[in-house]
Amino acid sequence: LKGGRAVYRARSLYALVKDTAFVDACNGFAALERIDNGALQMTNTEKGKSVSFDTKSSIHVYPNPIRTQLNIRYQIAKDARLVIYNLYGQEVTTSLLSKDTDHQVLDVSNFTNGMYMLWVNNEIGEELLVQKIIISK
Repeated sequence: LKGGRAVYRARSLYALVKDTAFVDACNGFAALERIDNGALQMTNTEKGKSVSFDTKSSIHVYPNPIRTQLNIRYQIAKDARLVIYNLYGQEVTTSLLSKDTDHQVLDVSNFTNGMYMLWVNNEIGEELLVQKIIISK
């Protein structure tokens, strides 16, 4: 297989359906398995520590570049917070994404042209999406 360690890890994640896969983690091998709620759990086989990943979240942001309105379509298991930062790291706007809805429209007509970073984190701090967006009027 070509592509290095990152590609190997990605292929291991992709191939996992319901069995346990073993991936080459930074500090030794880790067991990767799907748990009851559909999330993935990675356990370091040497240290016994576990980390879970929310795989049921789906977030799509469009269009990009944006003129006046940013559309966000999503399916999330927990409420999430969307934050848009400018390239100076300043928070420009924030919005709550409710697990009970599946779409939101943000008015960005007052933003200046340029590149911004959009971050979505759920209520327990898991990063669901980081995406570059461009405002071009």
